[in-house]
Amino acid sequence: MQDRSDAMVEMLRPSEAQRQSAEALARAYGDYHHSKGLKDMLSEFDSSSNDFRNWKQQVDFLRDTYNLNDTTRVPISSRLKGKALNWFHSKPEHITLSAVNLMEEMKRSTIVPAR
Repeated sequence: MQDRSDAMVEMLRPSEAQRQSAEALARAYGDYHHSKGLKDMLSEFDSSSNDFRNWKQQVDFLRDTYNLNDTTRVPISSRLKGKALNWFHSKPEHITLSAVNLMEEMKRSTIVPAR
């Protein structure tokens, strides 16, 4: 009877591939909700506010505080509006840039007024 019970338990145990897939899904789900929460902490930037410096400081603060890697692109791009959003969509490579490089490109672009 014990052998049969052990066999049933073993049959119900997920395979290594299933376990890894479930872990990857959980990480992706967590990353999505994490970036969604970060998005709520970052103000919008539309380039007409003349306040890129403060907005970039917010981005840097969130990246440092939450030890973020390049997933920061998600909340950054979702907070762009107006001219800034049009600029972001003007070149397909913008979506592939790291958060640091994206901020540098924005700084060099015409969407950030010169001081």
